[in-house]
Amino acid sequence: MPRRRLATVLLYALVIATLVVLLFPFYWMVVSAIRPGNQLLSYPPQFFPKDVTFEAFQAVLRRSNIFTWFKNSTVVTAFTILVAVPVSALAGFAMSRFRYRGVQEAGYLLLTARMLPASLLIIPLYAIFAQLGLINNFASLVVANTTFIVPFGAWMLKGFFDSIPRDLEHAAMIDGTTAFMAFVRVVVPLSLPGLAATTIYCAILTWGEFVFASTLVSGEARWTGPIGIASFNQQYQLQWSEIMAASLLFVVPVILLFAFLERYLVEGIAAGGVKQ
Repeated sequence: MPRRRLATVLLYALVIATLVVLLFPFYWMVVSAIRPGNQLLSYPPQFFPKDVTFEAFQAVLRRSNIFTWFKNSTVVTAFTILVAVPVSALAGFAMSRFRYRGVQEAGYLLLTARMLPASLLIIPLYAIFAQLGLINNFASLVVANTTFIVPFGAWMLKGFFDSIPRDLEHAAMIDGTTAFMAFVRVVVPLSLPGLAATTIYCAILTWGEFVFASTLVSGEARWTGPIGIASFNQQYQLQWSEIMAASLLFVVPVILLFAFLERYLVEGIAAGGVKQ
C-alpha cells in the first residue's frame, strides 16, 4: 500500500509539474499585459506584479486596427474550414474505403507533405498565386492554408472512418441511395467527433498562421492577427505590453473554441489512432 500511495503521489506531482510548465507561458502573457511597462524588464523578474494596469489593452483597442485584424482572421479561418474540412473528409474516406494499389503509400506520401515547412513552399506558392492574380487576396491564404491542413486532416479522418462499419453504407445503398449520399447521410453524422477534431485543428493552425499571411498579403487593412501583433515590434522599440495584450485578446477565441469542442477532439484523435 505505501508503494501505491507513493506512486500516486509521484504521478500527481508529475501532472502538476507538467501543467505548471505548460501554463506558465500563458500566465506570463497575462502578467506582462497587466504590468506597467517600466516593470517588464526589471531584474530579478517579478512573477507577481505589484501594480496592475490596463493601459496596454486600452492602447491596443484605441490606437490599432485590432478589430480589422480580428475580422480578417475570422474570414480567413472560416473559409479555410469550409474548404479544408470537406476536402479532408473526402480524401480520408477515399483512403479508408477504396482498396486500390498504392493507397497505403499514397497516404504516407500525403502525410509526408505535411512535414514540409511553410518556408519551403512559400516561393512556389507565391509564383502560382502571382500568375493567378491572387496576391494580396484572402483567397490565396485560404488555398495556402488548405494545402497544409488537408494532409494531416485526411489522415486523421481516415482512421476515424476505418472504425465505422461498412455494412451501414451497404444497407443504405441497398435501400436505393448512391455511394456519395450514403457517405453524406450515414458516415458524416457518425463522424461528427472526427470532423470536430479536424475543425479545431484547422482553426488553430489558420488562426495563428504567420508565414503565408506575411508574404501573400500586404497593407494594414489586409493584415491578420499575427501580422498585426508583430507590427508592435517597431524598429527602435519593443512594445511588450501591447504585444502581450493583443496576443491575449487573440488567444481567447481559440480557448473558447477548444473548450467547446474539446471532448470531440479527444474522441476524434483517439479514434483516428485505432488501427482496424
